[in-house]
Amino acid sequence: MLESRRQALAELSSRNNGKALPEAYQDLDDVIACYRYYAEAAVALGHRQGPTDLKALRYWDSIGVVGLITPWNFPLVSSA
Repeated sequence: MLESRRQALAELSSRNNGKALPEAYQDLDDVIACYRYYAEAAVALGHRQGPTDLKALRYWDSIGVVGLITPWNFPLVSSA
């Protein structure tokens, strides 16, 4: 879906962040590659044969106040 809306999303990111359009395309291409990599890894794990020691857990325990500083120059790939 990101690839099909690549141009519109890059233009929106460029306007939102004030960055050059080629950099917005680079950020979006990195996001596409990131999601594709992890999607392919998840599919590969699902096709493993035999017993596996993989386990997924979700915790909802409060950990208190969290401070986070993220890079602002490539926000899409930071979010991905």
